[in-house]
Amino acid sequence: MGLNKSQYNQIMSVYQERRIKNSLKQRARLEEVYLKIPELREADERLRALALKNAADIIAGRSSDSGPTKEEAKELSEAKKRLLLRAGFSADYLDMPYDCMYCKDTGYANGEKCRCFRRLETEFLYAQSGLSKVLKKENFETFREDIFDDGEFIPYIKKTEREYMRAVKAECLRFCDHFGDNEKTSLLFTGPTGTGKTFLSNCISKRILDMGYSVIYMTAVELFDLLAKARFGENDEQVTDSRDMLFQCDLLTVDDLGTEMQSDFINSQLFSLLNYRMIRKKATLISTNLSMQAIRDLYTDRIASRIMSEYTVIPFYGRDLRLKGGKNVR
Repeated sequence: MGLNKSQYNQIMSVYQERRIKNSLKQRARLEEVYLKIPELREADERLRALALKNAADIIAGRSSDSGPTKEEAKELSEAKKRLLLRAGFSADYLDMPYDCMYCKDTGYANGEKCRCFRRLETEFLYAQSGLSKVLKKENFETFREDIFDDGEFIPYIKKTEREYMRAVKAECLRFCDHFGDNEKTSLLFTGPTGTGKTFLSNCISKRILDMGYSVIYMTAVELFDLLAKARFGENDEQVTDSRDMLFQCDLLTVDDLGTEMQSDFINSQLFSLLNYRMIRKKATLISTNLSMQAIRDLYTDRIASRIMSEYTVIPFYGRDLRLKGGKNVR
């Protein structure tokens, strides 16, 4: 995981194409307005003349804060707006259009990667991992209720599998609809293999991506392998950037927690990651075959308490659907 130099350059070329496209769009609008409002061309020519005079004054060491010149420029700008409005255009019709107002199509805002850059970065990473193909098959539109048993009641909840999974799907959709403003910003899926945990994790990931947020998906093994490389490996910029994205992305999805090798390092890294994201109200989605008691036994009490207090825990029940013909359910 991580952008290589070629991928980074591809993303920056996207921004360059956006700037060229929008510059041409602004120029076309200007020609359109000049044809309809000849007086506006005259106002622009006068504004350029005033700008050249100010530049000449600065070069010559004269004060550029000339009252009459500055006042005339302000009056011309206001006159342009009135001309545009009178002709049926918006007052900002000739302003440079941007795909992203935050970074103005540069990819960076306030010295940091803009959310739109993170989105492109995530898309490249998904393409690199192959998960983008998975999300075309595993999403809310392809979720099939009919593969869940509707005959027997689950003793603990007095619902059939189908009734229960219909409610789980509704809860997942509610999580997406209120993403960013719900009190509990994270989810924990628990239950046996093949009951739909990974499938619904992917459904949520796709929905959140489509909403314009950045999403990172990793198995627990991949996650801790990356954290180990960042902690003990060489000072690799790609590894560092990938690690940072685990902490900064809008939604981090960790699949199959508990399948990784156990160590004190794993426990400390997991706590640091979950605690960092919890404090900053960044959403995390964890799926695991472990029960809450097993999580407490395998990791630490403070990790278990963080999850119990801050996560909405959704248990999955039933038999392995893959043994019943649900090949696309994990």
